[in-house]
Amino acid sequence: MGNTASDEGDESTCVGYRVLGVQPNSPASAVGLVSFFDFIVAANGIPLQQLDSTLMEMIKASENKPLPITVYNYKSDSLRSITITPSRKPYYEGMLGVTIRFDSYFQADDHLVRVLSVVKNSPAHIAGLMPETDYLLGTAERVFKDTDALHDELMRHLEQTMEIYVYSTETDQVRVVVVLPTLEWGGEGCLGAEMAHGYLHRLPAQCRTTTGVSVGPGISMPTASYPYIPSGHELADAAAAAGTSPSSAAEPEGDKPSHDGTTRGGAAISQQGMAAMAGAAPPPRLSGGGGSHVQAGMPSTASLMAANSSASSFSASHGGVIDVDLSSTATQAVAPHLRPRD
Repeated sequence: MGNTASDEGDESTCVGYRVLGVQPNSPASAVGLVSFFDFIVAANGIPLQQLDSTLMEMIKASENKPLPITVYNYKSDSLRSITITPSRKPYYEGMLGVTIRFDSYFQADDHLVRVLSVVKNSPAHIAGLMPETDYLLGTAERVFKDTDALHDELMRHLEQTMEIYVYSTETDQVRVVVVLPTLEWGGEGCLGAEMAHGYLHRLPAQCRTTTGVSVGPGISMPTASYPYIPSGHELADAAAAAGTSPSSAAEPEGDKPSHDGTTRGGAAISQQGMAAMAGAAPPPRLSGGGGSHVQAGMPSTASLMAANSSASSFSASHGGVIDVDLSSTATQAVAPHLRPRD
């Protein structure tokens, strides 16, 4: 596939409001906005090439009236015209039910984090991440433009559940998974997966002909189908219970680990002018699990799997203050298991 608009333009013109979290049954979900891949680049025929109040004022002025918007989808390198009707309903927040952020799609193909491998019984495995076909896009607040951004967010949520938007090349869907980064799961790193980003890890050509779909509530999420293998913690516990040394309980061989909006009426710009949102609810706190080893006060593996299968796929965050990062640096890096840095 040839160069896309995000490759051929320049950083100052390849901008718009990136769609992040989309709430269910909202105007944004009704018109099929796709998390992370869609950018709102014009509204009512007016280009949106700078962070100001133009879009927010249009949304407020168009309550219960159709508002034409132009959306650029960088996955398919296509523009489409959409008519959205801002409105207030009790089952979503704001007037559009979407979190947006002013961002650049310049060289966006190079800013994707791909899952290369997943260790059995790791937090990544329990969350249902699939090697080779899954791409980690970000949270409802932050885009993962490289493995460093992912690492920082995982460290910020260490021993806490977090929701990550994931695109699958197999299903052509953006879904939300619940993951619990932890150093106590019995293996290396806090996630148990090998990630990479850069030119060699762009989306494959076969999935570039569609815009993708944000998965709605009630649609089951794919889960990894690895056989169960006990963690090192479980083997040690079992050995202690049997009165033998942990070293005498051989572990089965497995794969080697290789914010602050000024208004809620529509889309609000943060007081620092760095982020925008179109009314989004905070993500629910879901029960999560820390690998196969269940510790006191720690949710079980089963509860995290249940959270992934029942969580709303469109839950979105409050937005908060998000820095506008228009960096276009295209790097290639591999982060084995996202080891914590010294």
